Amino acid sequence: MSETEDKSQQTEEPSQRKLEKARERGEVFTSKELNSFLSIFTLSLCIVILGGLFSVSLLEKLKKFITSPYQILATLNKNGGNPSSDDIIGIMGNLIMDVAPFIILPAFIMMVVNIVSMLSQHGIIYSPEVIQPQLSRISPLAGFKRIFSLNSVMEFLKGILKISIVGSIAYITIKSELRSFSYAYELPIISGMQLLMKVLIKLFVGICCFMFALAVIDYLYQRYAYMNKMKMSKKEVKDEHKQQEGSPQVKSKLRAMRAKMSRSRIMAVMPKADVLITNPTHYAIALEYKPETMETPIMIAKGQDNIALMMRGMAREHKIPIVENPPLARLLYKDLEIGMEIKEIHYKAVADVISYIMQLQNKKLKK
Repeated sequence: MSETEDKSQQTEEPSQRKLEKARERGEVFTSKELNSFLSIFTLSLCIVILGGLFSVSLLEKLKKFITSPYQILATLNKNGGNPSSDDIIGIMGNLIMDVAPFIILPAFIMMVVNIVSMLSQHGIIYSPEVIQPQLSRISPLAGFKRIFSLNSVMEFLKGILKISIVGSIAYITIKSELRSFSYAYELPIISGMQLLMKVLIKLFVGICCFMFALAVIDYLYQRYAYMNKMKMSKKEVKDEHKQQEGSPQVKSKLRAMRAKMSRSRIMAVMPKADVLITNPTHYAIALEYKPETMETPIMIAKGQDNIALMMRGMAREHKIPIVENPPLARLLYKDLEIGMEIKEIHYKAVADVISYIMQLQNKKLKK
């Protein structure tokens, strides 16, 4: 059967079992655009919320390089006016240590957000099959096919489209602020950074709006494509049902075994019954009631169809009274399990049956 025919026959929605098996193999859907949006959104929040604090702190760290660089040069004049490479490396090392927190903190926050995004989409996946070495993964031919597959080409075109739109948003935003930039060199450093922050906020708002729309579309598409890929044919549904429920032959044998066990148990307890309530042939309910030791009657056996007929035969054999009361028989069969006392709603009807049995027994004793 060709792949086209296979796809055409996959008309049924995937079962939970198939989705679980796919998850065990590491086959889940993930929206990369959602992760990209959350990364950019997180970076934007970091710049907007922490930008003012960071800019002031960073300015303090870099102030000496801007306002009094001669002091740095003076500290380097230790070797006859010729600073050594160790001195320069030390200055650069201190500069990196001063700037590092302003880079590491946003990067760490973005990393945490990305991890949370991945977990929220498909949770933690443990799939030994994915990490097992496979020759197909190092095959040049397989790698070439992956690189130039339709999916790769579509991702490449989507990347170009994203870059074009984001670039257009950046161009429009910066172009609208060109007049402000024309006199920015006259502003103090703090005012200049405030102007830069204003432009960045406008830029990030535009980019985030576009990335959010793209993330929603991509998430819905990835989910649709995944569920479409996981669809099952009617034969697969039947095969899975057989695996879960067992073949008809096995179920038939199990039913036969259960019926045999039920008959054996009924044969053991029927002699203790005081009355058998029937429907008259479809249901049979055996009740035991010993007034001296029991407050209410107990159902010790029940049966339907063939089992009910067997119980009637045993009742005749052991001379147990048989009372035909279809409504009561159906009600007791539905409401009670073996070993349960009758419920309050049954008291009136069962009491009438017990009274009737006791009257019969008294008549027999008088004779």
